[in-house]
Amino acid sequence: MSFASSEGGFFDALVRYQQSGVSNQDWLLKAHSGDPLRIDRKGRPPESVDQPLATLALTAQPYVLERIDARGEFRGKGLLARVLFSLPTSLVGRRDSLPPSVPEQLIQRYEGLVGDLSQVAGNHKLLLDDAAAAALHQFETRSNAG
Repeated sequence: MSFASSEGGFFDALVRYQQSGVSNQDWLLKAHSGDPLRIDRKGRPPESVDQPLATLALTAQPYVLERIDARGEFRGKGLLARVLFSLPTSLVGRRDSLPPSVPEQLIQRYEGLVGDLSQVAGNHKLLLDDAAAAALHQFETRSNAG
């Protein structure tokens, strides 16, 4: 089984489908190691998987990971030890709002490409002046401060 999501609802589902107050993560733990899995449910014949395998790919926010870590049963049963976590450094509030000037050669090339594009789009050009750059800088500075 493979499960991919941009959110961490997968772990909420593990808790939601629980038996006797403990999350049912046995299938996931066995799928990590490939141990045989048997599921017995009342009113149904048992089901089994000889070599279960699972792959998870979640790109959740750090808050979700904190909530998962706070649940003792995920750590206690070894689920968190079987997951490879990657926490890249956030760039929020760390971007340089006054970067170095763009080289003149690059400006000329860009203007040429935009000029060519404007020929195709009907001779429309968008020009930004120094006041617009100052307003953008002021906005970014306010946004990064709060």
